[in-house]
Amino acid sequence: EAWVSFFTADGRWVSHLLDCRGREQLLATWDGLWKDWSSVAFLSEIGSIEVSGDRAKVRSYAREIVQMKNGHIFKLAGHYDDDLVRQNGEWLFASRVYTMKIAEGLEGLA
Repeated sequence: EAWVSFFTADGRWVSHLLDCRGREQLLATWDGLWKDWSSVAFLSEIGSIEVSGDRAKVRSYAREIVQMKNGHIFKLAGHYDDDLVRQNGEWLFASRVYTMKIAEGLEGLA
């Protein structure tokens, strides 16, 4: 629930695996991913931030290493294109779109 609190009420999360909108769907998707995962290393680097009033566009780069409960490990590298809005003084994700650039170990997931 802490993770989903960083999204607007109608926030959207898109990737090669999913497209969900709203906190209820976001939380269900997040919990669904974790049913098979035991741990994740998530490393992120900000590429750019453009602020215009109460809106911002952010590009960040991510490296993820996921260990599944069955012992399998897969690795991803990609980037997020985020739209943020400031609500009540806090910056929240209105949209997070992930583009995978490199994947390793996905073939072991089938």
